[in-house]
Amino acid sequence: MSQLTLPSSTRPTAPLAPERLFAQPAATRPLLYIDLACISDTYTTFRQALPMATVHYAMKCNPHPQVLEHIKALGGSFEIASYNELALLQKIGVNPAEVLYSNPVKSPRDIRRAYAAGLRCFAFQSEDELQKFAALKKSDIKVYLRLTTPLGKSTVASEAKFGQPATSEDEQKHAVSLMEQARGAGLEPYGLAFHVGSQMEDPEAWTESLRNTGTLMELLQQSGIHITMLDIGGGFPAYHSANIPPLSVFGKAISRELAKLPYQPAKVAIEPGRALVSDAGALVAEVYGKALRNGQWWLYLSVGAFNGLMEALESGTELQYPMVDSRGSAEQASYVITGPSCDSQDTISMSQLLSSDIQTGDRVIIYTTGAYTTAYASGFNGMPTPRVICS
Repeated sequence: MSQLTLPSSTRPTAPLAPERLFAQPAATRPLLYIDLACISDTYTTFRQALPMATVHYAMKCNPHPQVLEHIKALGGSFEIASYNELALLQKIGVNPAEVLYSNPVKSPRDIRRAYAAGLRCFAFQSEDELQKFAALKKSDIKVYLRLTTPLGKSTVASEAKFGQPATSEDEQKHAVSLMEQARGAGLEPYGLAFHVGSQMEDPEAWTESLRNTGTLMELLQQSGIHITMLDIGGGFPAYHSANIPPLSVFGKAISRELAKLPYQPAKVAIEPGRALVSDAGALVAEVYGKALRNGQWWLYLSVGAFNGLMEALESGTELQYPMVDSRGSAEQASYVITGPSCDSQDTISMSQLLSSDIQTGDRVIIYTTGAYTTAYASGFNGMPTPRVICS
């Protein structure tokens, strides 16, 4: 059986070991195995790396009920982007008052429903968003201002859509004005937030944003606003490759900059998503076909971009998934790995080493797939989405 080319610290946990998964009966649809104990270990690592921070799991990346229940049992909190996500959390007994609604743009209806459920902490980025809260005339609403961040080297870029710029003097004045307007509207100007991007592999990516935030905190103090919460977002990486620094290195870099802030907010929040659950997932797919095209081998799997691996498409196949196959031959060949649909964009990797004699009916395990797989899967072209098995 072919071996993963990863260091021991990032090899699959025992429940996700190739010999165990390939011993399971073949299925008519892709199977996503989730090792809950791996999530526990990663949660503990986050708590050790950033002990001052409250972990708010970004549930958008994997909202499976068993995953949510497990994180709740660990003591984790949650971050949502919609009222429907809050409703899922309520079903498992999560207190809405402990949830962060971090989507900076929300429908007025969803704000009303979330408030009625007991949620009080909402992100915003503009005067328009503030008006939605002011219309409720509720003095116990806490709002935190989402700031932009410098464009970093995240593998899955995601930060062009949201945030109030606060780098130049004029931008900082506007940011302060937004917090003053929140206070004037009878809301609590609760905090500041930013997000450095998704699958951020540079531990120093938080540095500039934290320094800009420190400057803004000083300016807010001059207006009599002392923030209670600083939300430094998610973006922490999953271990798709062997050269990504451990979470402890991220923790040291962030802790160093937090210590330089003009004062320490009562609450520091982090919003890990993929970093908390991705390494706990292994996706088992069937080989549907094999073809030699223009001198290049192509391998067609039962799972592709549209029914489980959309991030391969989003990143232009830059996001690579470690793979092994059930044939496990010593001699390997390079394959273009593509999915089962008839869409030409449905390609996962342009160069993946697998057994040279792999055949239709063999199976492939795709690792680091606990995040953004089932959450994105659409069933496009009638292809089955993965079934989740948690253990």
